[in-house]
Amino acid sequence: MSTQQDRNKQLIRQLIDNALNRGNFKIVDELLAHDLEEHDPHQAVMATPRQAFTSAVNAFRIAFPDQNTVVDEQIAEHNLVATRWHMTGTHKGTFMGAAPTGRRVEVTGIFFDRLENGRIVETWANYDLFGLMQQIS
Repeated sequence: MSTQQDRNKQLIRQLIDNALNRGNFKIVDELLAHDLEEHDPHQAVMATPRQAFTSAVNAFRIAFPDQNTVVDEQIAEHNLVATRWHMTGTHKGTFMGAAPTGRRVEVTGIFFDRLENGRIVETWANYDLFGLMQQIS
């Protein structure tokens, strides 16, 4: 029997696998609340946090078209899920003004998400953007 915490962890994995790894943004409407609160200091301000999320993921997918994000570990308690992850990919498109280098990169990060009724209602993203930029400069 799965617990609510197990279901919440699986929901985060679904979002990572579908949106980040496959570019399937239909899942965004299903899993992100309309009034999502987004806390990502690197993300552009857009009309809605859902649009900002999709735009940020798209930017990574264009710059690193073979990118693959892997969940390394998850911890869940009550309605909160912490996900430690790493992404690998090849720099084949412009990213934050950096022209394609063809270099392989690896980035680590953590998502911390609050869920209600099967949707992410608040999310924090922290990842090593500085380390990524060093790898492609």
